[in-house]
Amino acid sequence: DLDRQIERANAVYRRKLAVAVDAVREHCGPWVTFTVPDGGFYLWLALSDRVDWAAARAKAAAGGVAFRPGERFMADESAASGQGYMRLAFSHVGDDEMRRGIAVLGAAIRDSVIR
Repeated sequence: DLDRQIERANAVYRRKLAVAVDAVREHCGPWVTFTVPDGGFYLWLALSDRVDWAAARAKAAAGGVAFRPGERFMADESAASGQGYMRLAFSHVGDDEMRRGIAVLGAAIRDSVIR
């Protein structure tokens, strides 16, 4: 039974990853880069230098979307403050909520592009 449960769990998380990746590409595509992970529960996004990271974070929060700032996950002290990176969790929310949240995030990023 354990093997079947693992297969079911893997299928759920693969689907959630696909939903998150599609939504990030649709709503955040021009301003972020990322590698699709082979496993795990997060996407690690790098924002374009043209995005004001702090403004994007504040605007996303005002829209009800929070993300973990990169500096909390960087082991290398030379990696600056981690600003410009974010960890986006996709494993614990429903698909519709995830799509909505990533749309809000994309709008916050778009509205924070430095002109």
